[in-house]
Amino acid sequence: MEEQRNYEKLIPEEPPAGLVTWIVKKGLLNKELLVYKMDTVFDPLTEVSERMVKVTCTSCHQHGYFSKIEKECRAGGPAFGFVHPETGEAIGSGKHCLCPFCGGEAEARHVSAMSQMDCVEAYPLTVAKVEKRLVLQGWCVRKWFERDGSSGITTWPYEAYVFEETKTVRLVGYLKCMSTIRMFNHWEQRKAFYDSWGVANLIYPWNKRILNGSTVENSKLDLFLRATKGTEFAMPVTYLRFWQKHHTAENLVMQGAGRLLGEMMEKERHASGSYSYYGYTYGKAPLLKELHWKEARPSKILGLTKDEFHRCLAGQWNAETYQFYIQRKAEGRTLNDSDLFALIRLGAWNYEKLRQEDHLDPIKVARYLDKQKAKDTRAGLDILRDTWRMGAALGYNMENPDFKAPAHLLRLHDRFMEEKAAAEAKKAAAANRKRDKQIKKRCKEIERFAWEADGLLIRPVKDLADLNREGTLQHHCVATYARAIAEGRSAIFLIRHTDTPEHPYFTLELDEKKLTVRQNRGKHNCDRTPEVEAFEKEWLKYIRQVAAKSQRKKQKKENAA
Repeated sequence: MEEQRNYEKLIPEEPPAGLVTWIVKKGLLNKELLVYKMDTVFDPLTEVSERMVKVTCTSCHQHGYFSKIEKECRAGGPAFGFVHPETGEAIGSGKHCLCPFCGGEAEARHVSAMSQMDCVEAYPLTVAKVEKRLVLQGWCVRKWFERDGSSGITTWPYEAYVFEETKTVRLVGYLKCMSTIRMFNHWEQRKAFYDSWGVANLIYPWNKRILNGSTVENSKLDLFLRATKGTEFAMPVTYLRFWQKHHTAENLVMQGAGRLLGEMMEKERHASGSYSYYGYTYGKAPLLKELHWKEARPSKILGLTKDEFHRCLAGQWNAETYQFYIQRKAEGRTLNDSDLFALIRLGAWNYEKLRQEDHLDPIKVARYLDKQKAKDTRAGLDILRDTWRMGAALGYNMENPDFKAPAHLLRLHDRFMEEKAAAEAKKAAAANRKRDKQIKKRCKEIERFAWEADGLLIRPVKDLADLNREGTLQHHCVATYARAIAEGRSAIFLIRHTDTPEHPYFTLELDEKKLTVRQNRGKHNCDRTPEVEAFEKEWLKYIRQVAAKSQRKKQKKENAA
């Protein structure tokens, strides 16, 4: 097996001469700081030393001394700042303002708040050629700041890809370890290849003639980058690696399908990746096995006719649209553009559900919904399905075309909504009447526990209206106990002052089996007062006596029988 050639010393370790200037002109390094700290200033006239704030601009590198002001700044910053000499404004760490020396925009930063993160970076890609092999080189251009107010721009080799005839070699200029990264300032070759650069929307201007005589001369890289410019599919490394395996990919790019190809590659590449500590790691280079790479014509590569291919280009199909069309074509359905985009709006999942579960023609449904949206923009498949469900629940024959596909969907939907609400209200009213009778019956069963003493009285809740009124006036949830009361799982008593028996005071829940209090709450669920607590203890003694007396009577009747 042929040994892999080493490119560590062959490819440049310095970027093109105009790269940094180009980055700066694009405004990608536009960040400046006003670094400040406390310092001592000696006045030779008065021979007095004074504590002032020294401020240094990282742009013009001028410095000056300003008055200190106590000011709470951002989290982690110092609790003081300085007074801006022009505006008189209090400036603290993290605040943006104009430099008092050069007038440029800058961010104030105390020296104690500065860290390695106080930098701004750009990652451009450059195109070069080494011994007929095309090389894509990525650089880390970093603008850094020091605590003394100095700044500068440093460029490091970051990643490089050398494209041989059939192989791609990856080189890096860094080492990642946990949350840190160390720059080598030279290239180190790696055995395994994968595209860790990904999207490249910052490419230093290059001449396509550099492709002439290179290993990727016919790749049409320039056309691919033009077609995918500004998108998340602009992945030159992935494209060139794909082209090495399938040279006919250049035909798609030449005929205007470069964006579609880029999107399909990105989708497959993303699907095979995974998340790690360092973020998302893309998987292997895409293969796009569903395409016919043995064919030469772009239409046949995509599995389309010539007319379909022209429709694809004219309609600017994306990967989802293309794959949906191919799937329908495999089913024997040839869609026109109107039906195709109507079904795309419907969604692939809804298409399958309509066809397999509802046994409906998705195309007819999509056409119908488009007409309904013209009448009311709220119309959609969810509204249609909701109409079907409500109609079936209300007892309508939903096979009737007037209900299955009404002339005005939203009108029928709103009508069913009203009928449903009326039916639910009727059902709720019947349930409440039944529950009201049950609560009244329960009231009679526990009415023997009613009692009064020391200006207070306690009685069971009378009916459902009494329960709801208690919950409303007391601002608590006792009204939700209606079912439990009706079923005998709870017993609710109302505590009142004897002179105002209709005015709510406290609400008590009794455990009938144990004859203990589960809870006793006042307005807004407040705790018992000493007065209520004492009343509750005496009442418990009373009901236990009543219960014991009732038990003795019951026992006598059983013995007599």
